[in-house]
Amino acid sequence: MTQDLRPVLVYDGHCRFCLREARRLERWLRGQIRLESFRDAGVLQRHPALTPEACEQAMQLVAADGRIWSGAAAAARALRLRPLLAPLGWLYEVPGLRQLFDRTYRLIARNRFRIAGTVCSEETCGLHQPREPPPRAYARDLFLRLLGVIFLVAFLSLLAQATLLFGRQGLLPAAEYLARMHGFLAAPTLFWIDASDHALRVAAVGGAVLSCGLVFNVAPRIALAACWLVYLSFVTIGQDFLSFQWDNLLLESAFFALFVTPGGFHPRNAPAPHPLAVFLMLWLLFRLHVESGAAKWLLGDPTWRDLTAMATYYETAPLSTWVGWYAHQMPLWAHKLCSLYVYVVELGLPFLVYGPALVRGGVFVAMLGMQVSILLTGNYAFFNYLTIALSLFLLDDGQLGRLAAFIGWRLGTPRRRTRVPTRTALLAGAVTILVPLSVIQFLPLVPPLRDLNRKLAPVRQVLNTYRSVNAYHLFAQMTLVRREVVLEGSADGVAWLPYEFRYKPGDPERPPAFVAPHQPRVDFQLWFLLLGGPPRERYFQNLLARCLTAPAVVAPLFSRDPFPTDPPQELRLAFYRYRFTDGATRRREGTWWVRELLGRSRPLTAGDFGR
Repeated sequence: MTQDLRPVLVYDGHCRFCLREARRLERWLRGQIRLESFRDAGVLQRHPALTPEACEQAMQLVAADGRIWSGAAAAARALRLRPLLAPLGWLYEVPGLRQLFDRTYRLIARNRFRIAGTVCSEETCGLHQPREPPPRAYARDLFLRLLGVIFLVAFLSLLAQATLLFGRQGLLPAAEYLARMHGFLAAPTLFWIDASDHALRVAAVGGAVLSCGLVFNVAPRIALAACWLVYLSFVTIGQDFLSFQWDNLLLESAFFALFVTPGGFHPRNAPAPHPLAVFLMLWLLFRLHVESGAAKWLLGDPTWRDLTAMATYYETAPLSTWVGWYAHQMPLWAHKLCSLYVYVVELGLPFLVYGPALVRGGVFVAMLGMQVSILLTGNYAFFNYLTIALSLFLLDDGQLGRLAAFIGWRLGTPRRRTRVPTRTALLAGAVTILVPLSVIQFLPLVPPLRDLNRKLAPVRQVLNTYRSVNAYHLFAQMTLVRREVVLEGSADGVAWLPYEFRYKPGDPERPPAFVAPHQPRVDFQLWFLLLGGPPRERYFQNLLARCLTAPAVVAPLFSRDPFPTDPPQELRLAFYRYRFTDGATRRREGTWWVRELLGRSRPLTAGDFGR
């Protein structure tokens, strides 16, 4: 008789969830493992290296040569037995991900009977009796209303700019972009139906109206799905102007929030969201911080490694604020402490988001502090507000209830959540799919995994199209020098007068302003213009052409337009290096910036720009 040398997966046969997942793994591996329940007679005797206590806590994979892997390591090792699934197994070896997978596995293992919809009927599991996780109905309700407000602001911000950005005479016309695309699957947008200026405005107004459904709790699930679709439609045609990570974060937050959003037309005192749905929201919050922190280290920026990144951050932020000017004046040791604080919040505290309530409350306060400091010193649209809203899932109903009572609010009483095994199974499937997909998105930022990254590129391309499962690498590489372009026009080729944009640095005496959560997309995008050499971006060429041929189209961009009625005959570009002034200069001269002229372009006329 031939000896069976297949690895043995030892699992808990009294756990419905464990049994189902073990059989699923066996199917995926096409019989390359054997399943044995440690509850069955003789199993532990055949594997003397295993103890009942170890098997209670985690499944075990026993190789023919006696080697043993436990928990998440066992699952990863098993997946590597089949070449098609091996990339998923190798993810366990990525620094940082191993700890994450181990922690997630332990969380699921502790709650495995509750996940299955019933406790172990034999009462032989030896674990503590399951108890309900702290409900987060208040956090969910508050988050959805804040998400509605953020969508409202985002759509109104687009309404103010849509025709300028994507209209028929806009800087990056949507119709021209869609003409280069190959159908809805390549460019998922409602603007395939109509990409006219009127349609752009109607879509922005429609999105704003739909967002009110979230704010006022009217058909919230339908309103959220519709907001996601309309915003995705704008992001798809957005090209350079909607390529930012907070646009991705808004879409991903909306997509993940569908799992926690109650159904019905006007759900009042809806039950708390399912623990697995809360897990997904915290997983997004976790990734947002950990990926941003890991990217700072993995990409090798020297200023993050020696903790001097914040010494230039306030001065070189795309759209600084006047508070940022004051923060820039801090001594170097204070900037280094700020950099260290960023590391703690991004790479340390996120691993506590599944911890006890008191610990989670501390994590919330620390994350809130960092987001408020960013809000005060830079204009990053709705990013910081959305991150604060996501962090509400760190707080349970008891904590939010006490906070509401302190400020005089009365909160309703959520209904008790009904256990529905089908819903649990669907959410478990969503977790099983979305967690690995979100890890795949981060692979390009991990140099040792370049080969695996190339193999999974088609998957990532699909994810990038829908922008609802993303990677985050905020402020991963710092810009040390601020270079700005100033447009100058002339009617005679002799006298040159500057244009003044509304929000980007220009006149050194004008204080940096607060503009978030609105994002002036052109002003913000101009910050990137000189990072890669001479300005060649198509939107900028179109901006220059419109100044010379259709000035009314771009007039809203300028707080000072030296040619309000007739366009100039010529334009030229002046290139400056901008620095914040110091305190003495500010008191003496009243200036916020000092600028150094680096050079000017040759004069440009309308003939320099084709269609």
